[in-house]
Amino acid sequence: MNTAKVCQANLIATASGLSQQSNIEVIRHDVLSWLKRGCHAAKFNQPWAAENPGFNLVYLDPPYSSKLYSEVFKALLTGHWLQKDAVVICEHATNNSLETPMQWLEQDRRIYGSSALLFTNPPEQYPDDTDSKHPQTIQAK
Repeated sequence: MNTAKVCQANLIATASGLSQQSNIEVIRHDVLSWLKRGCHAAKFNQPWAAENPGFNLVYLDPPYSSKLYSEVFKALLTGHWLQKDAVVICEHATNNSLETPMQWLEQDRRIYGSSALLFTNPPEQYPDDTDSKHPQTIQAK
């Protein structure tokens, strides 16, 4: 079984425990060329995509030594890939601290051994005042 099929099976199994219906599609493509096409040019196999374009959750896990992070953040915004309440989770090496992109809101950071997660929201989600910002925590496991 290839990696995409395993991912899709895991996501479907996880979503079956949720109280609301989840729409899941795993896409196998070069991330930058696919994102640069823009959300409205992408073709999905799900009918929901035409009604509510964009993602509300993105999990980014490129090779840790790659320089893809900033380019993917930029392409997510310029291609209109995100719904306004989206969360983008970036996995990275603990010893290679990932900077929060300019104007993005850092929601949380978590450390799991040699891997770490950065949770962010797109910049247009929150007004630029301190009352609307989520607390930031670092949790070691």
